[in-house]
Amino acid sequence: MFNFANSEYFDEGALLQKIASEPLELAPLTRTDLALRMANDDLFTAEGRDRPDKPNILIVLTDDRPKLPGGVEVDFNVFKDLSEKIKAKGVLTVAVGIGKRIRQDVLQMIAGVGNPVVQVEEFSELQGEIDRIKLSACSESIR
Repeated sequence: MFNFANSEYFDEGALLQKIASEPLELAPLTRTDLALRMANDDLFTAEGRDRPDKPNILIVLTDDRPKLPGGVEVDFNVFKDLSEKIKAKGVLTVAVGIGKRIRQDVLQMIAGVGNPVVQVEEFSELQGEIDRIKLSACSESIR
């Protein structure tokens, strides 16, 4: 995990290299709840070098309903609570669902009330949706 406070990644090339070095094979569990918690607690904070004078945008990609070890689904109220906390910080969250199993209502809970959601069936379709995701994030963030 890295955040805005790590000056090593202030350089665009270094940031792109770090992103490219992340593993392509994901763990079998989908823990979107932990990603939202980390964004709220560690990323969009003074310690995480959040810049209050700049728009805050969080793009969350998920491929399934979040599950705890053993396959138990995460209580969806967690998303509501976390998305409200993140939104209260002035962060616009765009939820991007990938796959046939993700439900629209789950994406909306992840994004938060009134925030944009995007859904595709395959990872390969993401490239075609990049402009729509950017447009959703950028047009909403300047409101």
